[in-house]
Amino acid sequence: MRADSEMVRYIVNIYAASLERLRDLQRIYDLDIFRGTARQIDSNFTVEALVSAEEIARLRNEGYGVEILKNAEELMRKHRNEAK
Repeated sequence: MRADSEMVRYIVNIYAASLERLRDLQRIYDLDIFRGTARQIDSNFTVEALVSAEEIARLRNEGYGVEILKNAEELMRKHRNEAK
């Protein structure tokens, strides 16, 4: 198993049924939330976050919707190659 610092992370949209559930993402789950991305869409609330595959599975099991946007590791690698 890889060490936590080496774990692949994903940039995701997390969907919650209430604002309180959205707030729980940081209070209870202690996730890396991109606060400036929080918004309400119809009756749902959403925010972007940086999470591991294990965190995605846990959130889905807890009733959150999770949409994977990007593999953060691949994105960092791409930016490093462009900077060379």
